[in-house]
Amino acid sequence: MFELITPDALTRLRLSPCEAEVLVWVAQGKTNAEIAAALQISTPTVKKHIERIFRMLGVRNRLAAAVATSERCAAAGSPNTGRGLKKPSSLGLELPKS
Repeated sequence: MFELITPDALTRLRLSPCEAEVLVWVAQGKTNAEIAAALQISTPTVKKHIERIFRMLGVRNRLAAAVATSERCAAAGSPNTGRGLKKPSSLGLELPKS
């Protein structure tokens, strides 16, 4: 469900570019630590971005954030209506190898 909405589409929802990237990772089920490592930011910074995303979207958890984002992008006329978020690897983002 969450495969094709880009961070650019998310910025139209008044998310910063960094928040949009964080939300893409959240929708993929990544932990705060994994997101921090991938974006080379601190875990507390990821947590703050997620708190702001939740407030802006009016949600309480990660799944609700992903669903609300998909719905809002569809309502905003995203060219990828109803198809969800792109996988981070398709955005040039890679998790560090363990």
